[in-house]
Amino acid sequence: MNDSMTIVFWGVRGSYPVTSPASAHFGGDTPCVEIRAGSQSIILDAGTGIISLGNALAERAPQNLLLLLSHFHHDHTQGLPFFAPLYQNTTRLQIMALAKSDAALENQLTQIFAPPQFPVNWTDTPAQKITRRLASNARLDWNPDADAEPIEIHALHSLAHPGGVMLYRIAWRGQAVVYATDVEGYAYADRRLIAFARDADVLIHDAQYTTAEYLGLNGPAKQSWGHSTAAMALDVARAARAKHLILFHHDPQRDDDTIARIVTQTQTDALKITAAQQGSTIALKTLELFQPSRILEGDPIV
Repeated sequence: MNDSMTIVFWGVRGSYPVTSPASAHFGGDTPCVEIRAGSQSIILDAGTGIISLGNALAERAPQNLLLLLSHFHHDHTQGLPFFAPLYQNTTRLQIMALAKSDAALENQLTQIFAPPQFPVNWTDTPAQKITRRLASNARLDWNPDADAEPIEIHALHSLAHPGGVMLYRIAWRGQAVVYATDVEGYAYADRRLIAFARDADVLIHDAQYTTAEYLGLNGPAKQSWGHSTAAMALDVARAARAKHLILFHHDPQRDDDTIARIVTQTQTDALKITAAQQGSTIALKTLELFQPSRILEGDPIV
């Protein structure tokens, strides 16, 4: 059995999806990341990227799936009504997120599907659905395959985004990935996040804004909007001693050339830095990056 964890990026864009040719390289779907460990996998967020993931998963029924939501802002949930396994009665889908209670979490999901916003009610989707609230500092194991080694899930509630956001650390067989989307950098970096991400193989960190945008040098300042710059992400990665920093939650108005330039300008000898690219995969054991075949067929952007 493959003993490497693998990250698959299904959606990497922030705020809203884009289809511009200028964003085709890094991708235009909103956040959805799949973490695979052996025969098991965990889904992080349900932006429009979860639609393509769901179409792939629907061919493998029956399934036992776990979806971890960072928060309920629209760009992180807008793909859920179009998630194909929800419409299969062979699917068992557990959804976990920060909430006051299991019932409160169920109510938030119900609102996403409620008419007139969507024609199908949450309770009418055929899949077996289990909702479970997560405490602000939760730890649990995930092993739908009883013969497989469980995946460790650690959650950390952060107030570095309007309304709060849940950060996740996924660990398996000595490998760890930290998912820190929709967080704003603090002065001298977020000490709680640094401790949470300590020695992670991969840190996926929000980097929606440039420093000029954040400071308001070319428009309204983005301070307190709940997102980071690449420099803020780098501060956390360095302090946490992460091996690979992946810049995530790209601004919808950011074109491919600019994202590539941000990566170049952020580079350091201390660790590997890349920008999240839709369709790409990363094997944690080797930190080898596999790009989408559709990109490899064309000329590289960078």
